[in-house]
Amino acid sequence: MKYIQTIGITIIFLIISLFACFTLSSQQDTATKIKNYLQEHKSNIKNLETFQRWIRYPSLPEQEYDMQMDIANYLKNDLHFNTVDVWTMDQMKDVLEGNSFFNSPRNFTSLAKSPIVVGILEPQSFSDSNENGQHIITNLDASQQQQEVDSKKRNSYKSLLINGHIDVVPVGDEKKWKNANAFSGHIEDGKIYGRGTTDMKGGLYAGLLAIEAIQKSFGIKNFKSKIIVHSVVEEESGGAGTVSAVLKGYGKADAGIFPEPSNMKIFPQQQGSLWFRISVFGKSAHGASRYDGISSIEKTEIVLQTIRELESDRTRIVREVLKNKLFENITIPVPINVGRIEGGEWPSTVPEKTIIEGRFGVIPNHESVESAKQVLEYLINTTLPEKDPHFKEYPLKLEFIGASWVPGFTPLDHEFVRKLSNSFEKVMGEGPIIAAAPWATDGGYVNMMAGTPAVVFGPGVTHMAHQTDEYVPIENIYKCAEIIANTIIEWCGI
Repeated sequence: MKYIQTIGITIIFLIISLFACFTLSSQQDTATKIKNYLQEHKSNIKNLETFQRWIRYPSLPEQEYDMQMDIANYLKNDLHFNTVDVWTMDQMKDVLEGNSFFNSPRNFTSLAKSPIVVGILEPQSFSDSNENGQHIITNLDASQQQQEVDSKKRNSYKSLLINGHIDVVPVGDEKKWKNANAFSGHIEDGKIYGRGTTDMKGGLYAGLLAIEAIQKSFGIKNFKSKIIVHSVVEEESGGAGTVSAVLKGYGKADAGIFPEPSNMKIFPQQQGSLWFRISVFGKSAHGASRYDGISSIEKTEIVLQTIRELESDRTRIVREVLKNKLFENITIPVPINVGRIEGGEWPSTVPEKTIIEGRFGVIPNHESVESAKQVLEYLINTTLPEKDPHFKEYPLKLEFIGASWVPGFTPLDHEFVRKLSNSFEKVMGEGPIIAAAPWATDGGYVNMMAGTPAVVFGPGVTHMAHQTDEYVPIENIYKCAEIIANTIIEWCGI
């Protein structure tokens, strides 16, 4: 009897081992096909002409139309997306104006010139498909047991959202750029130059190249689960484009990837941010008898010092209270930056008003934008008046201006983070660096508004974003596309 049991156990073990070997071999074959396709694609520099064309669109505010139409046609004609929706935010004015997540420094007349594009690649029916992408239902007489197996397989695949923005920041002095052209798409030493290459047209291109690689490598058009692609505007000014896409019903997926310039690091968390203005008041007097006045500039020094103390306290919260290890290599986890100061009217007059404007970081998985505003309000209304009685007699004025971004949080043990990390290791031969984004992204909006777990991972060079001679390494684009493609296969199924 024991002998029979031993044989039975051995057979079961062999079956499991053979299945594991078959699965591993199948995964390796799949990964090899993706690698080979992308290596061949990279070998011909002409294959990057689509990306270069996108770079050459000067997609500044009100100038995004041509590129977005190009993206829409690419999704429809090259990647065979079933649905491509194009709209402008003025068409959603009533919905957007009443939503607390919507903010933009532009009016709706201006936003009417900046389309948003969303493509949907619908899931294939769980069946065989021919090379033309037509789905052929096979084995119509399958048993109930087989149907149940198919159902379980179908449910094991999950939908994916890929979000990229094509809006760019101003170029500065264009004469300082290579070839005196900030939108050249110039290739040199393995890099492609131009405003928006790293932040983040290169990331969007890598995500779409991943889809192309799978389609061409396996002769398919659709996947086992849905893929949604956002090509949005207004990310640089507060995320209104992504908010619009979510409110239109395109924000929900089982996971979302945002190929922002992460330097090939994986960011499951992104801090939020908001812009603020503080007005500091004093008493004017002639400069020759400045002792008769109260300098608003000198009082501003107290405000600035107190802001620095608050920043240090919030760093302590992240490191010691929350013990968030994803921020441990970031010097200041959630900075409070003062970017503009304006004070006084005349050299010989004691200034009676000084204005401070800045950016306030919002801690992910700890506070909302609204609760972060309350922290600043407490500083202005309580902390500073207690520190200096002057602020009781001359109250400070706090305003929240311009843009704000909500924080994003996806748990480290989330299945998508694990699959993306595994794909990274297979392609790169080493594990990824997993950290928190040192800046805000649109990922927070799909996370907070639609409940979609969002992860930032892209090919761009972080420190080159918004810089003169911005570039993205070509090798990063292809490695990022390969990693995303392998993740899509595991997540969405083919």
